[in-house]
Amino acid sequence: MKNTKKKILLAIFAGFLLFTADVASISAQPAPPEVEEPLRTLTGRIRWPKSMGVMPKSPGSQEPLDNICSQFFVVVMRMTSDSQKPFQYDIALEDKPEPSKPDYYSCLFDMKVPSNVNLAVYPGMGDGLAWRRDAPKLRHHYQLPWIDVAAGRYVRGGGPRTWKPENRVVVVSGSGLNIPFELVPENGGSGQASGSSFVTATRPVFPPYQLTTSIVLTWDAGPEHPNAELWVSYNGSRDRVLFVKQAKGAQQVAVQKGLVYTYVLLDGRNILGTTTVVGQ
Repeated sequence: MKNTKKKILLAIFAGFLLFTADVASISAQPAPPEVEEPLRTLTGRIRWPKSMGVMPKSPGSQEPLDNICSQFFVVVMRMTSDSQKPFQYDIALEDKPEPSKPDYYSCLFDMKVPSNVNLAVYPGMGDGLAWRRDAPKLRHHYQLPWIDVAAGRYVRGGGPRTWKPENRVVVVSGSGLNIPFELVPENGGSGQASGSSFVTATRPVFPPYQLTTSIVLTWDAGPEHPNAELWVSYNGSRDRVLFVKQAKGAQQVAVQKGLVYTYVLLDGRNILGTTTVVGQ
């Protein structure tokens, strides 16, 4: 009789242990993964005011890019991924004007991405294949003056440009998704530099077998900066050399093949304008 009671107590105790183990295993289960359905279409545009101009073919050039969208890219990353690289990207977007926005340039992107998962979408300028995960922090400024296509000259002034918004976090459903990004001046202006200050240079053209040529450098600090000076640095150096103590002028300048010249118009420490000439 005593043995029977012991067996019953042992059976009850064993059952209780199994029950608590089951509960513990249930609570320890990881959250179910996001359901990933077939690839869906993610489209969108990068647009910017025509007053900002378009990118030059090369630093210091007064010729616009043949394809104004060729230096833009869009990358997509999984929010849950630890990878340093995007899993999808679109490089050299399609130049496609929008009839409803005649005052804007517009570049179209189109890609296939997983649906029903959290995705981070970033626009950029430059080499999309060189994208790094910290690129949103770098904000991909493009500092040089751009080109006024209609007038065939620089838009007055350069300066940093940034994205609005800088990125989007999205979930693409079965019907797809469209995302617009707008490129804007970082100072929030219209795309034209404030005031009337500018520095421009013609494109260097080297005759065959010659290592030097000349360009025409033009600068104007505007009436607000009569004491401005033009400085120059070489090959990306931070050390500047005084070029001329003159707030306004135009001058023929010798350029040596293989050197990079950066001309900066300064009023004290205030940078009024800059242009880069590449000897190539």
